Amino acid sequence: MPLDQTGYRNTFPLTKVLDRLFLGGFKDAEDLRSGNPHNITHICNCTTEPLTIPSRCVTSIIQMDQLDGHDWDVQKLYSAVDWIRRALLGGGTVLAHCHAGISRSPVLVATYLYTCGFDFDRALDRIKAQRPIVQPAPVVLVSAKRAFGISPLAIHTIGR
Repeated sequence: MPLDQTGYRNTFPLTKVLDRLFLGGFKDAEDLRSGNPHNITHICNCTTEPLTIPSRCVTSIIQMDQLDGHDWDVQKLYSAVDWIRRALLGGGTVLAHCHAGISRSPVLVATYLYTCGFDFDRALDRIKAQRPIVQPAPVVLVSAKRAFGISPLAIHTIGR
């Protein structure tokens, strides 16, 4: 997949996971400055890079400060999952993003879905089917599962 000048993959389109839950990359969030066709109201930024979006574009942004390839800060992970839940229950539309929408944000969204009653691995498989570039860093995946008491050895594959 081609890389942009900053080295991020940004050619995969924004992915709709649920009616009001989207997954994408940093560029997808930045693009909201010039238009918001999905009416995104809340952004969960899973990167350490600050995102500056005018308040006329979105209602709320949460900054995770999560480095890819590192364990999740458990309290921040719990807070982000709860923040997504509250945003959706309040009628908002959420974009969870990292730099390319490949590792951190897909794991966060799978974790959110797990708290809604989905099997974690099946949720991640569904996300991968919708967004084939998803390939979580092992430590990001295992630390999220550990934080929610999910066996890191439990593995499912698409179609199972």
